Amino acid sequence: MPRSIFSQSKKVTSPSYYNGPASGSPSPFRKKVPIKPRSSWLNRTAIWLLALIVIGGSIYSLFVNRSPKIILNSTAYHPAAVYRQAAFEQAGGLNYRTKLTYNERSVVDSLRLKFPEISSASIEMPIIGQSPVIRLTIAAPRYIYIGGGQKYILDSDGVIISVPTLDNYKNLLSLTDTSNIKVGSGDKILGSDAVGFIDQVIAQCQSARVPISALTLPAAAQELDLTTKDAAYFTKFYLGGDPVIQAGQFLAARHDFTANHITPGQYLDVRVSGKVFYK
Repeated sequence: MPRSIFSQSKKVTSPSYYNGPASGSPSPFRKKVPIKPRSSWLNRTAIWLLALIVIGGSIYSLFVNRSPKIILNSTAYHPAAVYRQAAFEQAGGLNYRTKLTYNERSVVDSLRLKFPEISSASIEMPIIGQSPVIRLTIAAPRYIYIGGGQKYILDSDGVIISVPTLDNYKNLLSLTDTSNIKVGSGDKILGSDAVGFIDQVIAQCQSARVPISALTLPAAAQELDLTTKDAAYFTKFYLGGDPVIQAGQFLAARHDFTANHITPGQYLDVRVSGKVFYK
C-alpha cells in the first residue's frame, strides 16, 4: 500500500522591526533639559557673612595700635621698652589712629631727637595687623668722651651721648677734647671715618701689646695725640690719613728708639706718610 507522504507547512511570520517605544513612553534619545539648582537661604546667608567678614577685616586693618613692635640691633643704651614707650607717647594724636594718616616721619624724627644714639630708623606698616614695626639701628659706643667739663659716650658715628652713669662702659678708653668747644648730647664731634681711624690705631697698638694711657683731641684740626704708659712723649696722628700706615710708622719708631736708646723729649710725629719726626 503506498505510503502517504504529508508535507508539514511551516507558519511564516512577517519580519519584525523596532518602531520605538509604545505611545506615551519617553524616548531614550530625547534631549533632557538640565534642572537648575535653586539657591537656598542658607547659601545666601553664608555669602553675606563672608562678605561682612572681608569688609570688617579690611576696616579693622586700617586702624593702628599705638604700641609698636621695636626691632633694634643693640641695647647698649636702653632696652626696647624705652624706645617703645617714646614712640607710644609720640603717636598720641588722633591723626596717628589709621594707616592713612599715620605720620611716620614725625615719629622717626622725635625718636632720633630724644635718642641721639639712633643711627637710622624706619617704620613698616603691616598689611593685615595693626601694630607698626619700628626698626632702629643703634650706633655702638666707642669711647668715653671728656669735654667741656662733662663726660659723654662717643659712638661709632662720632656723636656724643649723655648717659645717667658710666658704670656700664668701664671697658671703653677715654678720649679727652682739649679744644674747649661747647658741646652737648647729640652733637656730632667727629666723622664716622675719624672714629674708624682711632679704632684702627687702637687695634694695631693692642695687637703689638702697646699699653695706651691717654687719647687726646688737641685744638689742632684733624689731630689725635696718643700717649703710652711706658713713655713720657706722645705721638701725633693725622685723622684724615691712613691709620694702618701711621700706626706702622709709630710701632717701627718705638722699636728703633728702644734699640738705639733714644727717647724723644716731647713728641713723635707720624702724620706724614713715609716720614717720622720727633722732638
